[in-house]
Amino acid sequence: MELLKYSLLSKSSLTDFFLRNKPFLERTSFSPCDILNNSSLQIKLKLFFRKTDGELLFAQGEEDFADFLVNFLTFPLGGVVRMLGGDSSLGSIDSLYQSILELDENKYLMSNNVHNRLNDPMSFKEVQQGYVKGPSPFIVANDLVLQPMSPISTMSLLSRLETPPSNVTEKVVFIGVKEV
Repeated sequence: MELLKYSLLSKSSLTDFFLRNKPFLERTSFSPCDILNNSSLQIKLKLFFRKTDGELLFAQGEEDFADFLVNFLTFPLGGVVRMLGGDSSLGSIDSLYQSILELDENKYLMSNNVHNRLNDPMSFKEVQQGYVKGPSPFIVANDLVLQPMSPISTMSLLSRLETPPSNVTEKVVFIGVKEV
């Protein structure tokens, strides 16, 4: 949940999540996808840091991590606003969301189901096995740019970050449901 929040509110999501890890919003019981209902979920990531300043450059993970990130794009916006406690800082979306909550669903909406789909992501489940093909490693930049890992993509990213390979160190971490 924290990673999703950072992805919505930060331009350096991975750094904020892994290094700062300051929960800036209340925890909720929102579960973004069926995979998260599996309490034994463990996603292995390699985090790559710049040696000189300790900045997190990118993460490498398998298709389970890529699927998890891509799944962020499937959330209904109303559900995201609900997860953020009605305070998304997404322009006027919060006001629209609040007005839907206050509407009499029996009088002004097609059905109670419509009301739930607009504001409760748990009532709008996707039947999906995943989004990316595997087995294949992926790299995810700090700004959540996702791409298949290859020597060329890794070197291109390091070049964009103005970091030579000799200035990179790695650390393996596991994230589970709590961290997600």
